[in-house]
Amino acid sequence: MQPEATIRADYRTRFCAGARRVGELACAYFREHAADSAALDEQRALLWQAMEVNYHNTQDWALVVACAQAGHEVMIRRGYWTQWSELLTLALDAAQQLADPAAIAQVHYWLGSLRYRQGHWVRAADHCTAAAEQYQALGDTFWLARTWRLLSEQYRERGEWQQAETLAHQARVAQEENGDALGLAATYSALGHLAFRRSAADEALHWLQQALAIPELAQDPETEAGVHSRLGNLYARREAFPQAHHHYEASRAIAEREG
Repeated sequence: MQPEATIRADYRTRFCAGARRVGELACAYFREHAADSAALDEQRALLWQAMEVNYHNTQDWALVVACAQAGHEVMIRRGYWTQWSELLTLALDAAQQLADPAAIAQVHYWLGSLRYRQGHWVRAADHCTAAAEQYQALGDTFWLARTWRLLSEQYRERGEWQQAETLAHQARVAQEENGDALGLAATYSALGHLAFRRSAADEALHWLQQALAIPELAQDPETEAGVHSRLGNLYARREAFPQAHHHYEASRAIAEREG
């Protein structure tokens, strides 16, 4: 007859292996079906459970971070912001437990983006500042520039226009140098919106048309829809209503297509 301690150890081993397997399956499914938000909706509970169990019960920090990476874009796109922000908090602690600077920076960036969407701009800026510091130390200009752009949008929402434009132009220069076409499209869109907000319509049109001309923009439906929406606002202010209608319809069609 096995001692009780051995039975507990065996159970613990099997439980940890099972929790890891669930997490691995959830990650694999999300990676395989990344473009199909509707299919992934059915699997989100599995991913959430995997993150919670592997964080609270098995302390498999690497798997918690991997689950966050696999599911983040879908969770953002489908609007599971409240639940996902709680899970990302677990992922941030897991990354810190791993002492992995790249993972810490990435989760801070995700939380900054999510808090911005939730309207928690001060908290968003705190996360983005932390991400920028990590990316600066890592020498990662790709994600540093994306973080600057995200910080720019947060400063804009707080009415700090000069700081917002400074950061947006920092991001633009870096992205024009590092070839991040998708990031550059988002930055051009941000610059267009900043120009629109200070009534510089011709400058706004310049930036937004540059964003729309980037072929890779179609790979980022959210940014593409945002560019069309901002162009719609610009043409509506000019009372060019056919053009405004065209861009609003394009934005709506993308949103409907992406769910």
